Amino acid sequence: MLFSQKTIKRAFSVCLSTAGFKPPRPRKKIAFLASPAHRLVYIYVPKAACTSLKSFICDIEPSIDLNLSRYAAPETLNGQFIPYVRRLSAAELRRQYAGWNIFSFVRNPFWRLVSCYQDKIAGQFYEELSRTGFHKDMTFHEFIDHVCEVPDWLCDEHLAAQTYLLSDARGRLLTNFLGHVESLSEDFPRLLEAANLSYELRHYRKQKQEKLNIPDDRIAMIVNRYHRDFELFGYPKQP
Repeated sequence: MLFSQKTIKRAFSVCLSTAGFKPPRPRKKIAFLASPAHRLVYIYVPKAACTSLKSFICDIEPSIDLNLSRYAAPETLNGQFIPYVRRLSAAELRRQYAGWNIFSFVRNPFWRLVSCYQDKIAGQFYEELSRTGFHKDMTFHEFIDHVCEVPDWLCDEHLAAQTYLLSDARGRLLTNFLGHVESLSEDFPRLLEAANLSYELRHYRKQKQEKLNIPDDRIAMIVNRYHRDFELFGYPKQP
């Protein structure tokens, strides 16, 4: 079932105004790919070099039989990754992969949001977003407004806070190695060293870094929506 922005806003308004009402939340699952051969788990964060890092896991793991092309379109590759993505609760992940290298990479929340808009709204519209009221004709400012109204537990993983995707219910990070997309060329070799691997990372998308023109009121909205990402990962609260 698809919901309009107006319907979603009305539902949240009713929930907030009803004393003691707590909307049901689905049990949180952590999405990841694993390489048993190298005792390596990648908890992926969409729009944070995830296509390149998923390719890395698939290339190094002998049990994954994929012939990935360096020049393939990311949309084509992402469909091939689906059979190898696992989802477990945080407790199950910790139990099953105790002693493994569990890693991820994070990205500046401003640029991650811009990348999502350019790719999933202004580009080829990602139909899954329509379930929570997004549509292909949205301006970037309308997109920001709506992103800030949909909570992590309900929104698509492309828009959820990175801390939400990488932590347990108490907010504790599940990773023992965390890199930054902005320093990928320095951080990824450190991951390889920790895992005793040699690998040349593929780069499928390169976003041109330009000055972002975002009004102050919406900057404040983004900082509030992703406050834990800014604080925990040390990103500046100005684009």
